[in-house]
Amino acid sequence: MSWYSAFQNQSHWDTLKTISKVLLYAVALLVIVTLIGGLRQDGYIIETFRMPQSYMDAGVSGEVLAMMIVEEYEQLKEDIKSSKEDNMTIGVSSSPDLNLQIMGFGFSTNSLSYHLKELFNIPVNSIGGNMVDIDSTLRLTLRMSGYEPLAYEVDYSEWDRLQALDEIVDQAAEGLLENTDPYRLAVHRYQRKEYAEAENIIRGILRKHPDDKKWAYLAWGNLKLKQQQEDMAQEFYQEALAIDPNFANAQMAQGWMHYTHGDYEEAIRYFEKLSTRNDKNRFGSINGLAYANMSLGNLDRAEEYFQMNVKNSPKNIWAYQNYSYFMLNTKKDTAGSLRVLQQAGEELGNTADYYVALSSKYGIQNEVDSAYHYARKGLQYDPENVGCLQTVINYHYYKEDNHEALNQYLLRLNQVYKEGEYDAFMRMRNLNLLAITDYKRGEYELSLIHAQEAIDLIPSNPYPYSTKAEAYALMDNHEAFYTEIEKALERGLPLNNFMDQEPYIRYQNDPRLKSLIKKYTDQNKLLG
Repeated sequence: MSWYSAFQNQSHWDTLKTISKVLLYAVALLVIVTLIGGLRQDGYIIETFRMPQSYMDAGVSGEVLAMMIVEEYEQLKEDIKSSKEDNMTIGVSSSPDLNLQIMGFGFSTNSLSYHLKELFNIPVNSIGGNMVDIDSTLRLTLRMSGYEPLAYEVDYSEWDRLQALDEIVDQAAEGLLENTDPYRLAVHRYQRKEYAEAENIIRGILRKHPDDKKWAYLAWGNLKLKQQQEDMAQEFYQEALAIDPNFANAQMAQGWMHYTHGDYEEAIRYFEKLSTRNDKNRFGSINGLAYANMSLGNLDRAEEYFQMNVKNSPKNIWAYQNYSYFMLNTKKDTAGSLRVLQQAGEELGNTADYYVALSSKYGIQNEVDSAYHYARKGLQYDPENVGCLQTVINYHYYKEDNHEALNQYLLRLNQVYKEGEYDAFMRMRNLNLLAITDYKRGEYELSLIHAQEAIDLIPSNPYPYSTKAEAYALMDNHEAFYTEIEKALERGLPLNNFMDQEPYIRYQNDPRLKSLIKKYTDQNKLLG
């Protein structure tokens, strides 16, 4: 071997040694950081449950049950959208668990963290328990460090055993959530209109979780708003702000509450506080400032805010949609509206939102079929895109060509609205459309349910009341029709515009309805 080859081989060997050292140091650093994170982690370790042999034989071991509960717990938190910070983990760490092999022995950083905590007497939070199956009744006892045992029982004499298992897993997941994050469970309850249960959870937060009091009052305010008890909602929002004057969620709730009631100056006061924050509330607050100024007739100021959202959020389709809507419907500037949508298309690229912009552009130009085509194309990219769904819904609604398809799109859109933080007016409008579609399909009871959900969102809007009236008319329940149509007239429904349409056409010559229309027409004239 020449001296050059030897030198070259030695040089390669030194390089390999250097790379190996760097990699070893990197792995060691990663393990140390992960272990420190594990030691600091304020989570729980899920343990294997003791199970009946019959379930073990069916493949449902204690480990499987533990993971089923954890997965349901995580899914529950995912479904309950909230901006409240969530640091709690159960079963797994917030970072991937590293599986290591040292001298032939395998271990994980999670298990090592567990043993290190024991070694240094750091409290280890754990969850465990047992399940028994006796006389067609499934019983689960859940034990969680720091809390009283939880017991659940499901009678499955008329069910399948696996259905009973799913039910008890759901109950256990909610029990874990009540211990670890009762605010989210309260939200879950009032979203399902289980108001009494939600209030009990909120009272528990105020007693047991002093650090979360502002969140408890926020939940209570939202709950009372859903129950149409707006004065009480206002009081609870103020309680939350008394604890934390900068609490963005309460400020936003107050702002939109004042906006809904036409108190635009007060709404602006709340939105201005939020508009200076560099967080996710900024977009909504600037949008609120734009709409409040628009309602006050300050159109130049409103346009400045719409432009601000476009500049700050160039990838957000709603920045363009809101601005375009304002230009078209308020400023009556069709060319300006099209320019905004053209800008959106240039910014968004080949995405579902790009097709929203393209669809809107054709809609403004009254090329309805093209608008529908591009909205459907956008749904291929994102089946839950709000803008595309809304366009498809509008198309089917005004074409009146496929009530079944319209119903399915509305159900999908309202599920998207339920899972995200969307404007209450948008949700109300689509629930009302869903109710109309229901009664056109002959689903009268379902129509009444969806119309009431729309009313619960914005009690001051007249249209869901008229939808309930229409459903009752088609059911030949005339007293209920008059009750609901009067509520709609009280809130400003221009009923004379619809008297040549079904089902009002059957009441055209009815003295009672004529009297109601005259009464509220005269009242509106007096009010100016």
